[in-house]
Amino acid sequence: DFFGKERKRCRGVLFFSGAVYGNLPTASVSVSPHGLLYSGEIVTLQCDISVYTDWTYRWYQNNQPLPTQTNKTVRYIIPIIKTGQTGLYRCDGMRTERPQRSQPSNDLSISVTALPKATLLVKPNPVYPGETVTLTCSVGSYSDWRYKWYKDSKDTVVSQSDRHTVTGDTLTISRAAESDQGLYWCQGERDSRPKSTSISQPVSITVNDELLLCVVLT
Repeated sequence: DFFGKERKRCRGVLFFSGAVYGNLPTASVSVSPHGLLYSGEIVTLQCDISVYTDWTYRWYQNNQPLPTQTNKTVRYIIPIIKTGQTGLYRCDGMRTERPQRSQPSNDLSISVTALPKATLLVKPNPVYPGETVTLTCSVGSYSDWRYKWYKDSKDTVVSQSDRHTVTGDTLTISRAAESDQGLYWCQGERDSRPKSTSISQPVSITVNDELLLCVVLT
């Protein structure tokens, strides 16, 4: 019969009703450099979506959108004074073709570690004209530091001379003069991360006037 013929014709054909859904691509966010992050460093966040290349990226910090950031990578300079957690970051993607969006990434927590601390010691202090003064900069972690010395401001580096010599962690001032008075700081630098210490607390060096020997005649 007619219906029997139609049943045979449709045999083996699959019919679907309703919509068919696929999984949206999922974004992932990564951070560079890896490991501990230190105050003052430049951190790069990267958003990756495994399929397609024409994404416009959206970034969020602590659940708030960063409207000016639409690139795959975001560079973030950690403030020198920051330590602890500085925020939760995530990203997702948008495009004009289907699929028009991705699933958001998981939150990435950025936590900041304080830079190693430099400590400055001066001996003797106060000092008398013509004496030798030693300034020693100590750092509790790592041993491959190179040291910089500052006088009167954190931007003025002490230059080596016949009276000012640097050996390892020590600045030696020979034949101290009144011009050597002032505030001093030190800081360590190295090639590996962390690449610097914090700048030490200042130490004031005082060069006293010559001692006067008074003889009272009676």
